[in-house]
Amino acid sequence: MPNDMWGWILLLGLVATVGQLLLTRAYRIAPTGKVGVYAYSAVLYGAVMGWYFWDELPLWTTWLGATLIVSAGLLNLYQPKSKH
Repeated sequence: MPNDMWGWILLLGLVATVGQLLLTRAYRIAPTGKVGVYAYSAVLYGAVMGWYFWDELPLWTTWLGATLIVSAGLLNLYQPKSKH
């Protein structure tokens, strides 16, 4: 592996670690149902990066999954709070 890649690998590790710590904190302070939907948005980011960096065209199943994820997030966001 070329030496200039180590900086990117270290940055990727740092960003992934911080992201995981923040997600863990979100699960601790918010209801799981409110946080879990947004954790699945990683699939969307992966599809967009695959298309942008490697010209991978998403399959129809990717679009279906993305639609379900966005719909669930919007329902979750705008759903009235329960009075439990």
